[in-house]
Amino acid sequence: MAPSDAATRVLESFGFTFPPVGIAVITYALLGDPVFAVNRFIGFRLHRGLRVALRRLYLLCNGAFFALLGGVLLWGCGAPPPGPDGATGVCGARPLHARPCLASVAVVAVGHLLCLLCDRVFVPLLCIEGHVGFVSGWRRRLVEAASAGVMWLTLGHADGAAVALAVVLAARRAVGSVLLEPRARLVVLVAKLVPIAHAGRVLAAEDACSKTQRQMALAVLGTALML
Repeated sequence: MAPSDAATRVLESFGFTFPPVGIAVITYALLGDPVFAVNRFIGFRLHRGLRVALRRLYLLCNGAFFALLGGVLLWGCGAPPPGPDGATGVCGARPLHARPCLASVAVVAVGHLLCLLCDRVFVPLLCIEGHVGFVSGWRRRLVEAASAGVMWLTLGHADGAAVALAVVLAARRAVGSVLLEPRARLVVLVAKLVPIAHAGRVLAAEDACSKTQRQMALAVLGTALML
């Protein structure tokens, strides 16, 4: 199945916007916490009841948004269309050529990036560091920045590995918003089975997959395991 003109434009847009997005996520990761210390100070000055209410509202909005996206992702990408030559294997199928799948994966990518930028303000302001997916500290921000960059890169290559990473990112953000850390991490571990299975199938396919597809699968697998 060949992609439509609209799908081709969307995929190409991820390709040529990768450099500025890369600069944005590197800046996100390297800006130290003291830059946003005023947000933590304002948060401590807020009335406790107001801060708790705003924290719950922020987490609820995140959880509902990414849970909905996760459902759409599973529905839209569950049956990927065959490739242009009719191939249906792990490297022949083209899930991102289907509009529902491409739309859901693209929204996960953009939503995840925007939420990372918003978190620099709201995580210290509302004291949300204890939740999975809401990070502080430069090491954890580097991992989040890498996940956003790899997501953008795989979409720019129209690679099916983007679907596997989108599942992990959506699940991590959704369950991290509503569950405490031990249970949330358990659900995220289950979601990580998707990129593990995808990478295993790609590497086992040998000549059926291109070098780029193997590289994308390994990049997604490494990123998912670090999250």
